[in-house]
Amino acid sequence: TALVTPNEAGLPGMYQAVQDAGKTIAKDFSIVSLASQQRAERLFPTLTSMDFPTAQMGKLAVEILVKTLNGKTKKPIQKMLKSGLIVRQSTGPLPL
Repeated sequence: TALVTPNEAGLPGMYQAVQDAGKTIAKDFSIVSLASQQRAERLFPTLTSMDFPTAQMGKLAVEILVKTLNGKTKKPIQKMLKSGLIVRQSTGPLPL
C-alpha cells in the first residue's frame, strides 16, 4: 500500500498515523511525496520523492508566455520534460 502526498504539509500526519496503527513505513506502507525535496533527507525514514526540473519548467513557462503575448504562437504548446524518482527509505518492495 502506498500513500502519496502532493506536498509536504501532510507528511507529519502520515508518518504518525502509520506509527499509531502499529505499522512500519516501507514494510507495511510506502510513502512518496510529489514535492518535498527540502524535507526528504531530514525525515526518518528518509522520504522517497519525485524530482521535477523546476528551473527548466519556469524558464519554458516564461518563453511560452512571451511568445503568446507577442502573438508568435496561437496553438497550444506542449513540452515533455524528464522527471525522476529519488528512492529513499520510505518505500519498500512489493509484498509477495
